[in-house]
Amino acid sequence: MHSRGLYLQTEDESTVEILMVDIEGKENKTEPVSPSDDLVRVLEYDYSEYRSGIRKLRDEHPLLEESMDVSSLDYEDFLAAAFELPERIKEFDPVGYFVVLSRLASVLRIPDDNCASFLLNNAQRILHALEEPLLTQIRLRNIFEVGFADMERATQRERYAAVREAYPQLFQHYFLVRYLPTEEGDMPFGKRKEYVVQSLFELRLLELDMYFRQPKRIARCLHCWNYFIPRTNRETLYCDRVFDGRDCKTLGPLAQRRIDQHNDNALAVFEMLRHRMASRAERFRDGGEDMTTDFAIDTIAYGEWSDLVRRARMEYLDGKITAEEFIKTIDIYGEFPDFYSQKNDAPMGENIYKQRVANDIDFDSEQRYFPIQTLILSEDPDQNPPPEWTITSAAAWQKREQGGSRSLMDLESDLPEKDDKRRRKTK
Repeated sequence: MHSRGLYLQTEDESTVEILMVDIEGKENKTEPVSPSDDLVRVLEYDYSEYRSGIRKLRDEHPLLEESMDVSSLDYEDFLAAAFELPERIKEFDPVGYFVVLSRLASVLRIPDDNCASFLLNNAQRILHALEEPLLTQIRLRNIFEVGFADMERATQRERYAAVREAYPQLFQHYFLVRYLPTEEGDMPFGKRKEYVVQSLFELRLLELDMYFRQPKRIARCLHCWNYFIPRTNRETLYCDRVFDGRDCKTLGPLAQRRIDQHNDNALAVFEMLRHRMASRAERFRDGGEDMTTDFAIDTIAYGEWSDLVRRARMEYLDGKITAEEFIKTIDIYGEFPDFYSQKNDAPMGENIYKQRVANDIDFDSEQRYFPIQTLILSEDPDQNPPPEWTITSAAAWQKREQGGSRSLMDLESDLPEKDDKRRRKTK
């Protein structure tokens, strides 16, 4: 017979079950799942609606407004609103739902000390109880940012070492464990173990501890930036998530190619010439022999040029020829005589975001980043141009601190929009 609380049961740590026992002794158990799969699932929980409800309760409820008197009616209304919020996570996060309700029930059992601030203190305890699933996810995401992001080539030992170095306090936890009796009754104790956990974060930390003992690794998809479990032991850069009908394994290389082309002026020249020459060959074919221009090229000549360019591009990508040699080979009309073909060396930016996360496991980007207004002054004493206010959004501020450590989807969205119509009109 279990007392009220949260338990994790496992036999060999490759799969776990979470047992929830309420105050009435009713037990509810989750389906068996691997620690790695469960952690990835928790990382993707969408708490946005739940979080906005908590924020509204904290910022707008009259109970928490500055006042000489604290109304018991306001407290009852606050309490009713608080108990409604967990329903928003019940369907996708049953464990978080159970923990929040248990915390709220504990707050209600606190005896009234007849202090004037008792209701306000209870209101703060209620808010802390509601926020436990959010704080757990934030901490877990930060742990993964330190130990899993940009570490696909790292071993499990190296990932573990990175997390331990950033958050040594995590590994001071101890968990109460007991062996469960076997069903057959031949032996007093069985192989199956049961851990008692005191909080939602402790539960996830225990799963993380078990994960590091398993051969399965967790990787981050370079395209969508979400975590996944690779199917093989080989290096895996993209997951199977689908966006607009195509998965990351298809979209990722396409996005990477476009980003590389944007950052490589030689490949940018190749793209411009490819569109130009195709348009010229098409116009010559439609115009027939009467079409005479300096850049005219017939179908046969265009085919020969295409073969030449294809070979030159492969040699350039393989490092057999320089960017300058590549452009001289494909630019048969000399349209880019003064074009510098080296790669753009625009710095991707230092990942200050990761430093902030490593320094504070509770770092919450939604709370720490906010719009910033800046006044740009002119160096001209006559103020020409006049001073101008600019606003940097919270998202832009976070991107700046993340530097190049962002998803390919995000990096690609920063590139200029394609304009194929304009290219086709280029002579």
